[in-house]
Amino acid sequence: MPLNRTIVLYESPFRVLELLEDVIMSVGASAQVVAVRELSKIHEEWIRGTAVSVRDALAAKPEILGEFVIVLHPDPEPSNA
Repeated sequence: MPLNRTIVLYESPFRVLELLEDVIMSVGASAQVVAVRELSKIHEEWIRGTAVSVRDALAAKPEILGEFVIVLHPDPEPSNA
């Protein structure tokens, strides 16, 4: 059943990739996601796209640092990737 809501989560850099894997499997690969690292701090970074593209962008980094705010808008018709 689709959630039909935008969801805001706070996540550790040690668990953010696992969270995105869970989003892909349960909410859908094409769910729209924004991952904001170090929100309101000097090293603030925004990554936007589908759950898969955001996961891939973070996985490509040599090291993931800082706390994350994850905003996701579920795909109305989830499909697993």
